[in-house]
Amino acid sequence: MNTNVSFVVGVMGSVIGITLMYMISTRASNWIIQKFKCEKSLNSFYELIENYEIKIIGILFIIPIFPDAIISIGASLMKIKLSWFVIIAIISKIISIGMIVYAKQIGQIVSMGRWQIILIELFIVNIISCLFKLCNRSKGKAR
Repeated sequence: MNTNVSFVVGVMGSVIGITLMYMISTRASNWIIQKFKCEKSLNSFYELIENYEIKIIGILFIIPIFPDAIISIGASLMKIKLSWFVIIAIISKIISIGMIVYAKQIGQIVSMGRWQIILIELFIVNIISCLFKLCNRSKGKAR
């Protein structure tokens, strides 16, 4: 299959799936909040991330820390507007799927093999994930 077709189908499929999960979880969010009695925790969570919610969602889509379904549910619980959520999802998936689909072409440009590029991308993602964990730990100790 052509890499451009793979890229377009991958992005479209991901965005459609993410949007459907967001819409389903938006309808079920009140039930989830009541079922798990998490209103106070959720309000604290809102206050913590309200200034960075768009950046956080974008980073979570690019860095594979959580499955897209979990991110979609979290975004709907955070009451991010659907239009913003879809824009974030499109941009993030273009980046993440683009890195996978075009790894070979990127590798040829920088004289590396496809698997070397994928390993470098995974290495960078792991470094970023570790940095996030360290930041979270240091914030936890400061409190």
